[in-house]
Amino acid sequence: MLPSLPEERVMGIDHFISNHEGIGGTLRNEPEDFKVHEIENLNYKPLSVDSSIYPYLIFRATLLNWDTNSFSRELSSCLSIPPNHISWAGTKDKRALTTQLFSIKKLSNDALPPIPETTTQPIGRMGRNLLFGDLVGNHFDITVREHTSTDNISPISNELRDFGNGVLSFPNYFGHQRFGSIRPITHIVGLQIAQGNWKKALMSYLGNPHPSEPVETREARNLVQSTQDWELALSTFPKWLYYERNMLKSLIGTGGATELDYRIALETLPRNLQLLLTHAAQSYLFNRILSYRLDQKLTFHTAIVGDTVCFSEKIKGVNLPVINKSQVATPKNLNSINRHLSQNRAFIVAPLIGSQTILADGIPGEIEQMVLSEVGLSTYSFDLPGLFRSTGTLRPILAKTKLEFQEDPLTFSFDLPRGSYATIFLREYLKSLPSQM
Repeated sequence: MLPSLPEERVMGIDHFISNHEGIGGTLRNEPEDFKVHEIENLNYKPLSVDSSIYPYLIFRATLLNWDTNSFSRELSSCLSIPPNHISWAGTKDKRALTTQLFSIKKLSNDALPPIPETTTQPIGRMGRNLLFGDLVGNHFDITVREHTSTDNISPISNELRDFGNGVLSFPNYFGHQRFGSIRPITHIVGLQIAQGNWKKALMSYLGNPHPSEPVETREARNLVQSTQDWELALSTFPKWLYYERNMLKSLIGTGGATELDYRIALETLPRNLQLLLTHAAQSYLFNRILSYRLDQKLTFHTAIVGDTVCFSEKIKGVNLPVINKSQVATPKNLNSINRHLSQNRAFIVAPLIGSQTILADGIPGEIEQMVLSEVGLSTYSFDLPGLFRSTGTLRPILAKTKLEFQEDPLTFSFDLPRGSYATIFLREYLKSLPSQM
């Protein structure tokens, strides 16, 4: 294994699996270089059904250079409807060409407005909104620009197959998008919330300038960090930083003097972003668990005593874990569990630690406890107020795929299950900075 880049270690990622030098290069030189198409799992009724019984319009949207949240916000504004009337199965990044499903409550079949650089196609109606399980995975066609020789692609693929016991595989780390593509601070904010430090959390969000930001946003963040003058800061924060501006308006209203004031300011964030802060903290801890497992040279495709294993189901050709069908590896059942793993009928999983997480026994539990101790947290730390609370869940530690690539231009094509990151897969080949991914 090679050590990760310093910019990756702040996200809890310590290793590359492959030992070969990367091919270099950049992704997303143009949004069309990063194409994502959802692998859908949805049963909907025809558009002609009674909309009073099936009030949710389901439509497929292709977005060029729009992230999911921004498109939803624009749609909400154009239709003059509450943001929570719009839902989707998977969140996508901005600098890409993405095709994904959305649902809108109480909208007629022909009422979708035109929005620049988007196309929308109504496809059916449902009696409920879209949920996470309506997406099984994503298909990617990703073009790499400014790379060096492609000679190492095959050797790296062989190393990833060795890591996956014959199947092209990689550690199922959370990618830099989870932590902030330009300013990777969401996990820092989330960890401070879990520690009960609401003011530090808020100031990490408002302040904490990053070199990749425009000069005017860095200056505004430096100002609020040095003065904590909320009115002055509001006059300097650019209008496109509306989340920060809403926080500042809240602090002006409450006075910004107590921990509750800072929490109320953080709660001006949209629902999904409040959830993201806690999830980012959990994602950082998960990445640290995987890095420790690699440190100790534990395999990701064979269980040891104390590991939790979830059985799998295949949907639309994608193998997914059934989280509520799990089993803990013991000396008695270890051989049986490893047979299931070798036959692709199960996944080794690790916790996204929450208030109801029960730490594992044996070496896996020791790793989990070390990770919590590093940041001064326990499972109870996630018993938080409001949307910041998380009971925790499980996530596979290994992601598997099949790869096709073509040259001129160099394009990687592959499928990944929901929740797995294309950039985490491709980092093994490029070994470029996260900012280039």
